[in-house]
Amino acid sequence: MRIEVLYLIINQKQKKILLDVGYYRLGFYAFPFECTFPNIYDRSHQYVEGTTFKSIYDLYFFDTQLRRILLNALDRIEVNLRSRITYIVSNHYVDSPTWFVDRAIMNSNFVGGFRDKVYSTLLENPVIKRHHDKYINDKYAPAWKTLEFMTLGNLTALFQAIKDVEVKRKIAL
Repeated sequence: MRIEVLYLIINQKQKKILLDVGYYRLGFYAFPFECTFPNIYDRSHQYVEGTTFKSIYDLYFFDTQLRRILLNALDRIEVNLRSRITYIVSNHYVDSPTWFVDRAIMNSNFVGGFRDKVYSTLLENPVIKRHHDKYINDKYAPAWKTLEFMTLGNLTALFQAIKDVEVKRKIAL
């Protein structure tokens, strides 16, 4: 197998890195070191003097580590937001376990698109599926089950669709 990187000398260890990470992926990190950067057309693929494979890999490694840190923090934020919305809104509207589709509580646009845009994908989830197997007449699983499987984007849209400003304020505190 022959691995070739234009204008860079690659040793055996670096070949292994390329096999692990991939030339194409690493190429995104090499781009800022090219003489023609930031031009994406008519690239020369020649690197600024002093560029090494290590400098390209270090940028990749930094990006990977930063992404891990940010994803960990984002995960904590998502879990907290999900928990706060579920707890605060469900306790405010105790008589409506499916308050997320109640037009008196939520914006009509959100409710109108909820089944097709959000819930249709949740129906494949084993927990939601078991709920509907057990409670055949329920159109939706209760909030504490449903919200657990919504994406962060879904949760953001749900939060924005809550009509009661005071309830939103309590969530945001």
